[in-house]
Amino acid sequence: MSSRDDGPPQKTMRERLIEEAQVEVHEARSKVTRVRLMYDGVPRAWRQELQEAIIAYYYALRPLRTEGLIKDWWSSAVLSETWTRTEVVDTETVLEESDDGELVEVEKPITDEIPYRGLSILEDVETATESKVVSVSDMRGEREETVSRQLVLDAPILVDIAGVLDDAATKLGFAPSIELQDAAGETV
Repeated sequence: MSSRDDGPPQKTMRERLIEEAQVEVHEARSKVTRVRLMYDGVPRAWRQELQEAIIAYYYALRPLRTEGLIKDWWSSAVLSETWTRTEVVDTETVLEESDDGELVEVEKPITDEIPYRGLSILEDVETATESKVVSVSDMRGEREETVSRQLVLDAPILVDIAGVLDDAATKLGFAPSIELQDAAGETV
């Protein structure tokens, strides 16, 4: 018997990457969940830490996205029921009064809130920015400036996305360790 047969089998690089990403997401998610239970909001830095861990977890799983059960699911999974976009689903014709007092037919869009689907959207989140106009005071007076910074999603959305990634890992045979539990007592 060779020395390789002694002890537990060695993990592949992919298994180690996924396991490390699971642990990072678990730690960040636990911190965010504890703070959410105690306070109304979660500091941006902690949400950003969780978001970055989620992105790393996504990239650890991404090479396996064409495998068996996950193949179709990867592009159709709902990331969070509360993370939505407005989409025009139909139009309707209504009568409205014009500026000159006449009734005219007008096409109005019918919109619906649609949850984001597909894990690939996380690549866009990684590079997305948000702009904000702020007032700046200095010796020359007060002026407005536009500040751009990385978009950081809300804590409940991030927790939902982390759960979806755990589902993906489980479907691929990389179920998170039972010891990884968040502050709410749910398995990660």
